[in-house]
Amino acid sequence: MNGGESIGDPINTEEMGNESSTARVEVLGHIDPTTLTEEEFNKHAWLYHASRVSDFSVCKHFDYTQAAVNDATLGLGLYTTSSRNQAENYMRARPEGATLNVLLPYHAKLLNLTDPNMLTNISVPNDIVEEWIIFARDKILASIKDKSTNWVVQQRLIDVMNKMNAINSEDHVDLRNDILDTGNSPFSIVDVLWREFCASKGWDGVIYVEGGIDDFSNTPDRTYIFYNIRTIGTYQDWQERSPRYYPLDSGPSYA
Repeated sequence: MNGGESIGDPINTEEMGNESSTARVEVLGHIDPTTLTEEEFNKHAWLYHASRVSDFSVCKHFDYTQAAVNDATLGLGLYTTSSRNQAENYMRARPEGATLNVLLPYHAKLLNLTDPNMLTNISVPNDIVEEWIIFARDKILASIKDKSTNWVVQQRLIDVMNKMNAINSEDHVDLRNDILDTGNSPFSIVDVLWREFCASKGWDGVIYVEGGIDDFSNTPDRTYIFYNIRTIGTYQDWQERSPRYYPLDSGPSYA
């Protein structure tokens, strides 16, 4: 980590859940990146992203419809790590021409589902599970009843509904295995709904421990996934978002 910013000094932290499963909503980034010089930015930058493109830019290259550019194990989003070594492992696992990019978040509100004392994940709190099921069920039922929905899609929706009904909020509920269950398959129905759910809650992403890269010892890694890409960027991204270039509200959309 390059000093300056860290997960340890979020703007504020909101806790939810119970003693055995307490999630934290943390706001990351108290320094406005548009005000920094490139030297200052590099000093404070603490998140890394291994990109498949040589001149990566969140504004120019991130596209929720491009599986070749994005990751999907926890839904389509921009995947980052605070470990430079881990990011270099990801980069070496990418095709030739991949690059390591340093980024800064700004006022990014992330749901932290990791244990603060260990590199493990906590159970998704009961209240979040129950809210998620209600949110997703309503959306899925509306699609199933829509006569224009393709029958193959309808069957997939029914399968998703059955899996959702099997979730018991009193058990240990894992985000990846129980709620998303996406594996590495992008564009899943649940993936889209989860991002919409997070947006409805005002969350820009999640923090979750992944397994790392198999070719490089499969070291667990606390991953910072940004669904709202307006809250994260490279130095050039933030410069282009600066009012000197164009107003922030005319920049890249949530998608």
